[in-house]
Amino acid sequence: MPSYYADHAQQLKRDLAAELSAEDLRVLHQKRPWLHALIALANFAVLGLSAVAIIQFDRWYFWLPFAFIAGFAVFDFTVLLHEVVHRAVLPVSNDRTYRILGLLYAMPSGISASQFTKWHLDHHAALGSYEEDPKRHWLSPKKNARWLKLLYFTPALFPIYFRAAKNETHSYEPEMQKLISRERNATIIFQLAILAAVALIGGWWIAFKLYVVPVFFVFPIAFALNRLGQHYDINPDDPAQWSTLMRGSWFWDWTYLFSNYHLEHHYFPGVPFYNLRKTRHDCAPVPRAGLELAGPESQAAQPLGSSKQSVEHEVRDRVRLIRERVVFFRQHPRRHHFVEDPEHRFCDELRMQVAAEHALALTVLDDLAQDVQVVGDLLVRQQRHEFQAVPQLYLRHDG
Repeated sequence: MPSYYADHAQQLKRDLAAELSAEDLRVLHQKRPWLHALIALANFAVLGLSAVAIIQFDRWYFWLPFAFIAGFAVFDFTVLLHEVVHRAVLPVSNDRTYRILGLLYAMPSGISASQFTKWHLDHHAALGSYEEDPKRHWLSPKKNARWLKLLYFTPALFPIYFRAAKNETHSYEPEMQKLISRERNATIIFQLAILAAVALIGGWWIAFKLYVVPVFFVFPIAFALNRLGQHYDINPDDPAQWSTLMRGSWFWDWTYLFSNYHLEHHYFPGVPFYNLRKTRHDCAPVPRAGLELAGPESQAAQPLGSSKQSVEHEVRDRVRLIRERVVFFRQHPRRHHFVEDPEHRFCDELRMQVAAEHALALTVLDDLAQDVQVVGDLLVRQQRHEFQAVPQLYLRHDG
């Protein structure tokens, strides 16, 4: 069965498909590993240089600003992990590389990469649902009280988050629960080892400045500020406005590694974070979402002389080459995802369906069929009626 979001956002997806051409999508989804690596290395460098400054300076008004920078850098590793979750790093998917990157980026914040992956993909699939969206069900405050919301800006965030994650993990399969437990224990041991090493080498005052303040006091501020820009100011009656439209600036773009463009991210989950600003400026607006995007409107692709039926046959021929790789089941979005690969390798069905419906040049389809990430089995759509002829923005997040 379709996920909650897929079921309720069908008109939104039609609107987006009408506004964007296949070439628009190709540009937006272009992955540049070198740019991701450069940003990741810069984040490591910021964290390292901030640590040096914290150690060198004794007066609080000198070292505290660097502690804030370090805390935000630690948070930004969760943004880098988020890119791994959405397979938005490599042009050609590589499970081993994504696994290594996931574990690497999860370590600084002390979370389980597998738990974050499943939690976040469930959030995408169930966006808009109070019961099925784990973020909304377990993590969001249930009382409209300022004191409760302020706790999310304090070290209390950690027990709040880990309690929410634990409650959600109970619904997972036993093997997944064991994997999450192993990863979480490893990150906790890593964090304690870092704290102990700093305390032994530099003393407890250095440990307080270098570890306790950035991790326990600054990280929650970075987390809460970022989350306020995601699903706080929404219209529950309109799926196009189930995320918050945030105005970008160079400061917040780089402070949060472009994760402040969260509305655009939910529209196009496969777009790498460094292209989300381009999404804001280059794509035509979807009026119901209130997006005021600069730049010329995207023009719908024009037929090239082939009938829709003949193009669909060509699409099937190309997709059949990778059909054996497509194994998926639509079940309760909080409990199961595609069984072929727990980290998922599928994307770009929107482009395949738009290509079929608008009779785009078959050279585009040839290029797409070369990518092992492409999923566009139109036969499944016809046989099971699961897609209801509605373009799926990002298949793996829709159930």
